[in-house]
Amino acid sequence: MSRQAWFQRYFFVYWLVFAGFFLVNSTYRVYSFLHDRTDIWWTPLTMLVPLGTSQDRVAVYVRGNELQDLVGAGRLRLVTDSGPSLLSAADIGFRFNNWDRVRAERAPVVLQYAAAAGVAGAFLLVGFVYLLRRRQGVSPP
Repeated sequence: MSRQAWFQRYFFVYWLVFAGFFLVNSTYRVYSFLHDRTDIWWTPLTMLVPLGTSQDRVAVYVRGNELQDLVGAGRLRLVTDSGPSLLSAADIGFRFNNWDRVRAERAPVVLQYAAAAGVAGAFLLVGFVYLLRRRQGVSPP
């Protein structure tokens, strides 16, 4: 086997392996994006969002009255075993599910992985067709 033929053969095999790696890696990333757990994106309990800073994301109403107005007027009480106590804004915190925001931020990257998987799949298909034609004795165009 001449040096040029040897080089062409291993260069071609290298590109097939490279395309195969890209296909597997990109497909795995797209699959993991589509099958992520949705319950891990909640605000942690230790980082609850206070009532005053949650106004831009949520508005809570109790019988038609906004929660912040009821708390500010001192009209909400919590009844416990030790008796009723007045609720303050510091007693109220919110947990948000940020899954939609996280997913939206990750979507462009996953689209790039999907495109890379498509290109790698096309390279593999062309490469395997080339190998089959070469083994059958038909010279590729």
